[in-house]
Amino acid sequence: MIQKDATKETTDALWNELTVDKNLKYGENSIFWSKVLYFNAVAIFVLLAIDCFLFKDSVEGAPPTTLEDLFYTVSIISVIAMVFTIPIQCFKFGKWAYHTLKFQRLFTETRFSPKVAACLCNLIFAKDLLICQKQALESYNQEAVINPQSRSWKITLIIKFLTAGFTIAFCAVMVILAILQFFFAAILLFVLELLFCAVYLACSFKIMRAIMENERRLHSLLLNELLNRKVDEILAQRGNQ
Repeated sequence: MIQKDATKETTDALWNELTVDKNLKYGENSIFWSKVLYFNAVAIFVLLAIDCFLFKDSVEGAPPTTLEDLFYTVSIISVIAMVFTIPIQCFKFGKWAYHTLKFQRLFTETRFSPKVAACLCNLIFAKDLLICQKQALESYNQEAVINPQSRSWKITLIIKFLTAGFTIAFCAVMVILAILQFFFAAILLFVLELLFCAVYLACSFKIMRAIMENERRLHSLLLNELLNRKVDEILAQRGNQ
């Protein structure tokens, strides 16, 4: 149920937002740009592999061929796309996190403020938020999508953090190997990094979609509650006339 200290102005301000479910679209946009970022990384890996194996025998000082010109053009475009995609994804995620926490605070207190969650660009706040959503849904006698205390949730969380750690470690080692010109070993590590990153993203998407589904249910329940309040207000006004 809505918190007792939630004012009429607070609930009325959310009325229009509830009818269009804007924040669910913010979440889907964040997932979309995360996928774009990942496939961009895959494209860069393919280009690195081509550079190492296809053009390794190029004569130094010789004019580049048409194929080499095309390759380097695509490489530059991929790197530029990566540079622009990272801040876009962070912005989309932050926007979703901010509005999600802001909406949840209508029902319960949260450990992280909306502004802090938006700046983290990470799902560190997920467990606390899922617990709060579960409590809010239970107040309406509804079940949450994920139980934060369940074994499957804990396994998902462990896999997420392990893959994140391995991804960062492999990235650091890969850079060192590239600097030392051990390109084949660097490419192998890049493959492992992409695999771990794919698992990390899959876990993150699972968590985000659970949060979004809980929020969708709360949207619907709150909308019904606000409608009932409006009806009660109208009936009370007519009774006083």
